[in-house]
Amino acid sequence: MTVEHPALMQVDKSGMKFGPIWLVSGITRTHLYAYMYAALTTIGLLTFVNTGTPLVMNSTLNIPLAEQGALSGYLVIATEIAQFLVFGIVGVLADRIGRRGLFSLGLFVMGLGYLFYPFADSVPELFVYRVIYAAGLAASTGMLGTIIADYPQDVSRGKTVALGGMLNGLGVIFVAILIGNRLPPALSNAGFDAVEVTRIIHVFVFLL
Repeated sequence: MTVEHPALMQVDKSGMKFGPIWLVSGITRTHLYAYMYAALTTIGLLTFVNTGTPLVMNSTLNIPLAEQGALSGYLVIATEIAQFLVFGIVGVLADRIGRRGLFSLGLFVMGLGYLFYPFADSVPELFVYRVIYAAGLAASTGMLGTIIADYPQDVSRGKTVALGGMLNGLGVIFVAILIGNRLPPALSNAGFDAVEVTRIIHVFVFLL
C-alpha cells in the first residue's frame, strides 16, 4: 500500500486559505470560524455535566451526600444507553438533513438538557433531562468529527485536526476554571442563594 507524502499532495487554490490551512472549494472562512467555535465549546460543555450534577443534587433536589455517588452512576449509565440508541439515528439523519444542520440541532438539544437540568423537581425528572442532554451530545460530538473531513483539503487535514484538538482543550479549561470554579462563588458573593446560583450557571451554559 502506497501512502502519499503530504509534500506531494496537490493544493486546490480555488479554495480559501486560513493561515496554514487550505479549505475545500466552497468552504468559507465563516464555516471555519463556526467549526472553531464548535470545537471550543462542544467538548468543554459536555464535561460541564460533571460540575452541574452535584450542584443540582445539593441545591435543587437536596439529595443526601451518601446517595449522590450511586445516583451519579445511574445517570452516567442512562447517558451511555441514550447515546448508544441515538448514534444509529444520527447516522441516518445526517444523510437526510446534512451534517452541519444535525450538528447545530445536537448542540441546541444538549443546551436544552442543561437549561432544564436545574429545574428538575424529582430524580425521575432529572433522568429525563439527562437523556435529553445525552441525545444532543451524541448528535453534536458525532457530527463534529465529520466536519474535519469536510472542510480542509487533504494537505491541511492534520493541521485542522491539531487546531480542533487545541480548541477542545482550551474549552475544557475554560469550563473547568471559569464556569466550574470561579462563577459559583462569584454569584454567591453577589447575594444569590444556592438554587439561584445553580440555575443561573446552567442558563449561562445554555447561552454558550
